[in-house]
Amino acid sequence: SKTEIGSRVEKSLSTLTSFSEDILARGLKPGCLWLSKQISRPSPAEMMALGIAANTNVIRMRRVRTADGAPIAVEVSAVPVRFLPSPEMVQDSLYEALDACGFLPQRAIQRMRSRGASLEDARHLHCEMGAPLLMTERRCFLADGQIVEYCETRYKGDVYDFVFELQR
Repeated sequence: SKTEIGSRVEKSLSTLTSFSEDILARGLKPGCLWLSKQISRPSPAEMMALGIAANTNVIRMRRVRTADGAPIAVEVSAVPVRFLPSPEMVQDSLYEALDACGFLPQRAIQRMRSRGASLEDARHLHCEMGAPLLMTERRCFLADGQIVEYCETRYKGDVYDFVFELQR
């Protein structure tokens, strides 16, 4: 069954905000369905993105992000344990947990591209396999340049808009 939310969610790409902040700004209630939260060794992609060694533990969090209870994104985040000692510190907002530890991200580099929904994406997002998704890969940095988070998010293309402000 397909779940609808009342309006499309807009995400400005000129400021660094969390998923929860974006959803609240639209007057919707953010939420998540946890798929997994664990301490593990980084994947090769996470090692490259975070600039860490293979023997560095990360907190890896997989979850379905929701707006007013409707699933709109699947997200996988990895944070080195030196910034976030326990996965249980994260309830709904990773940025709130990082802020409580004194490591709130100050800037990010984000790449965006389209992709079709995998079978797993389709199951979690209540969409057809192959449905268009917007995928982002984000590396978040502290003020001193340390990379604090690597996150891959796959958004439902029919409910999420990215808004750019361009200037000459």
